[in-house]
Amino acid sequence: MREPLSESVLRNVLYEQSLDAQFIYNSQGFLQCNPAMAKMLGVSNSEALLGRHPAEFSPQFQMDGGLSSERWQQIETQVREHGKHRVEWLFRRTDGNEFVCEVALTAVQLESGDAVVARLGTQRSNREPASLMSASVRGWWASPLLVGAGAGVGFSVSASA
Repeated sequence: MREPLSESVLRNVLYEQSLDAQFIYNSQGFLQCNPAMAKMLGVSNSEALLGRHPAEFSPQFQMDGGLSSERWQQIETQVREHGKHRVEWLFRRTDGNEFVCEVALTAVQLESGDAVVARLGTQRSNREPASLMSASVRGWWASPLLVGAGAGVGFSVSASA
């Protein structure tokens, strides 16, 4: 029988070497993030993100026209209430380029208090979702947020032609 992998080996394999961008944050900002997250946001290293808030790496407005800061607060409420939340989010790299990706968030309890663990999925151009819709629906495709515990993102589209 094989012995289980050590905690340090698991951390290295699942977090440090992962191609998936991951971070842990609380009300004080990023507590930790892996190299893939730093690369995705265009910063030199993970330490450059510490203490900054995820919403700082977003344009002023999200794809539905809502303020990023307000939308992120809504997401945090969903995570606190349901323990998990999944959403598509528009990010902005330090070079100004924007991209959309799915963010899966999970509430956790650390010794220091409440925190959230997030994993970012596949990124794509911020124009991709909008290019798939008619002009009459743009801006409404992700509003309102309709997400339940463990569920995916729900969309409510009600536009008249």
